[in-house]
Amino acid sequence: KTGVTATDLEDGNITSKIIVSGTVDTKKVGKYTLTYTVTDSDGNKVSVSRIINVIARNVQVNALIGSDRYDTAVKLSKSQFTTANTVMIANGGALADGLAATPLASYKNAPLLLTEANTLPEETKGEIKRLSAKNAIIIGGTTVVNDSVIKELKALGVTNIERIGGSDRYDTSLEIAKYIDKNCYVVNNVVISNGLGQADALSIASVAGRDKMAIILVERDVVPTKVYNWLQFQSLENAYIIGGTTVISDNVLNK
Repeated sequence: KTGVTATDLEDGNITSKIIVSGTVDTKKVGKYTLTYTVTDSDGNKVSVSRIINVIARNVQVNALIGSDRYDTAVKLSKSQFTTANTVMIANGGALADGLAATPLASYKNAPLLLTEANTLPEETKGEIKRLSAKNAIIIGGTTVVNDSVIKELKALGVTNIERIGGSDRYDTSLEIAKYIDKNCYVVNNVVISNGLGQADALSIASVAGRDKMAIILVERDVVPTKVYNWLQFQSLENAYIIGGTTVISDNVLNK
């Protein structure tokens, strides 16, 4: 009877006198009729019927479990792509870079595959071959993904390789945002996440990709100078700060 009320001019609120007849089997799909009846102190009776629809809820659960994070990334790729012209390559140990790259991967319709700093795991190599990818975008500077990975990509038939990276994770997120703004779409909505709070960035990454919002990494109390200077000229419409004030303080909000 949630939300169901009854009132009478003489008796006032007589909700407690409502009697419900009929049953609903929530385990069986179908239409059920419930009748709500109330009688006032003079014996006047009113009944109202309502149709309750029970519909099926089919929840499909797929488990994508690899032997490690590199293999799991490959399984995710296989679940969504038969081929891909472009792949994104991020260091499996530098999660912040990969998360910041999610909106770009979404726009490019490119799987995000993981690498070690000095070499491509065999699982990742196999997936690049399967996808027949000809373009690769490496996320991070040379200390995160060094040039030996580029050689391995070329050996796999990847002919066009770009690198988007900065001096640290904050700078890399800025460079990704700049790349998006120049080559994909105008950045006027951003997500602000703590560069050390990967869980927060992870929770919003898919939404940022869906809604075309660049992910900007900041420190708890500080917006890095280069990041701030660039954002000043972006005609921002909306910024979504992810996390409470212990993660990103109001100093950042005010800035």
